[in-house]
Amino acid sequence: MMRTKKYRFFWAAAALIAITGFSACLKDDNTQPQRQAANILFVNGLVGTDLDIYDGTQKLNQSAFSLTKLLLHQPYAGAYMFDFKKAGGDSLVGSTSAFQYDSLNYYTIVVYGQTPARVTALKDDFTDAKGDKINYRFFHMSPNTDAVDLYLNDTRIDSNVVFGGGFRNGFTALTSSLSNPKLVVKLAGTNTVIAENDDPAFTVGAGGVFTFLLTGLKGSSDDKVKLRIDDTVSYY
Repeated sequence: MMRTKKYRFFWAAAALIAITGFSACLKDDNTQPQRQAANILFVNGLVGTDLDIYDGTQKLNQSAFSLTKLLLHQPYAGAYMFDFKKAGGDSLVGSTSAFQYDSLNYYTIVVYGQTPARVTALKDDFTDAKGDKINYRFFHMSPNTDAVDLYLNDTRIDSNVVFGGGFRNGFTALTSSLSNPKLVVKLAGTNTVIAENDDPAFTVGAGGVFTFLLTGLKGSSDDKVKLRIDDTVSYY
């Protein structure tokens, strides 16, 4: 049974932490201007290898960063390069290029495929997201799955998306409301369903900004790596 992992309020929780920290600082007579942080969301679509994420020598994750996991990192603005190593070891699996991360902006870093990992870093762009619409983008991260079509209920919303495709900064606005939403992935140009979301708790509401994630291996019966379609809220 496919289950959609819910990561709602990720950004909202981060904002609450920032506000709480700022309030605490106000109690100090020797307050300094608060340095603003960038917001970086790591998404793991890598099959077969659990990871540790490093910012220089600092390990960012407490437990192994496994397939479908998310991790939020909020460093001060600046240039960073992140390394992905095999969990519990020093074997380098992949890295980002050095990049300038600006304060109060949102970024998504995706590691996917199989070792050696592919890594894509995106600066999220909410320009086309509409407050009265469902807004989405779709990442195809299954290395052994051919091109796919993505459906929301009976409506095809993406066509012929290949592995590593769909990685875009921006989001597409859809309908404003939808009853009993369901995500379905079919092989491109066919009616062959290869993954679907059957979680009754899955919702996509107007004003939400979502990233839909196809991960795992087609044909696998292993719960750890089987093909699945999940979602995360990229901004709420």
